[in-house]
Amino acid sequence: MSITAVETWVELPLRKFVEEARTVLGLLLHPSGQVVAQFGFARAVDVMSACALAAAIHASSGGLGRQLEAEHGRICAAGRNDLVLVVVADPAANIGMIRVEMIKAAGALP
Repeated sequence: MSITAVETWVELPLRKFVEEARTVLGLLLHPSGQVVAQFGFARAVDVMSACALAAAIHASSGGLGRQLEAEHGRICAAGRNDLVLVVVADPAANIGMIRVEMIKAAGALP
């Protein structure tokens, strides 16, 4: 899966996360909605929309590790410092394992 990153330092932890977790789409963003890295999106407009939604959810929830059911999987989010990792997981994926991998990935970021 192709990963597009604004900052090169996020590529390795994000690539490792993508390989270990069954995720379909993902974003690493600043809480303001600015994209740091993304994978799995076909169109830039989808990335922009997902970032705006993720930033709004993160701001309103004020917590780590929110999970929502979606039509094509589960949406999971975890935050650390000034970054938020949001993924859409395969419906058959083990959500507990994805949470563990998300926490590890967030911990690997500076």
